[in-house]
Amino acid sequence: RGRSYTTYSFINKIAEAVFQQVFTTFGVSLATSPLAAAGALRPVGLVTPLTLEETDLNPVAFFGQNLATYVFCILVWLGSAFSVGVSAQYKMREEVQALNAVTPKERPHWAALLQALLVKTVCSLAFTFLLVVLLTCVVWALGRGEEDWDLNAGQAIAFMWYLSWSYVAFNSVLLHAMGPDRFNSLSAFVLILQLMSSGGIVAEQMSPPFFHIGRGLPFYYGTRGLRTIFFGSEQGLMW
Repeated sequence: RGRSYTTYSFINKIAEAVFQQVFTTFGVSLATSPLAAAGALRPVGLVTPLTLEETDLNPVAFFGQNLATYVFCILVWLGSAFSVGVSAQYKMREEVQALNAVTPKERPHWAALLQALLVKTVCSLAFTFLLVVLLTCVVWALGRGEEDWDLNAGQAIAFMWYLSWSYVAFNSVLLHAMGPDRFNSLSAFVLILQLMSSGGIVAEQMSPPFFHIGRGLPFYYGTRGLRTIFFGSEQGLMW
């Protein structure tokens, strides 16, 4: 189930319906056959239903855990976009000097600009770190402190924080490429595209070829990474 809970639920219902129909048809055929009339078949064997035995290799421990694998990616993306947007609105002294400079002498040294950039980056990453810690606490609360993860909460925090670095970089590129006025709309569009192509809601194998574009976006790997941490799945292994 941890590989793709939505796909599992969809296919499992179809498999159970098909299996039950086949068994019913087969049982009726045997019951009306000459062997049954001759007493060669045991009636108990005809009326006892056959059931599918389920082996859950990657169990979902509690409600909401599967949902968290892609909802957390959404929230980290929104948090990263927020931090990038806020940092663009509030200019540091070196940035203001560079923007208002008329002559090269009035421009601040490149080292001062680099320092200002590093300060903004550290602030954004500190904000996303706090965010991923709070999100991990949500999973702990959903499991009532008894969540059964394949890995542990520390690895979840480390992975989501590392994922936020790519989100911050991605949104920074969008901001500087499109400008502050168009940034929010474009960031929301990219978020929707990633959500539909990440395999979080619908498995990649069941999606149209266009949505395989998700392999080139960070959301796809974020969803797979969280499934590995929560359920031990999506490791490139069959068993």
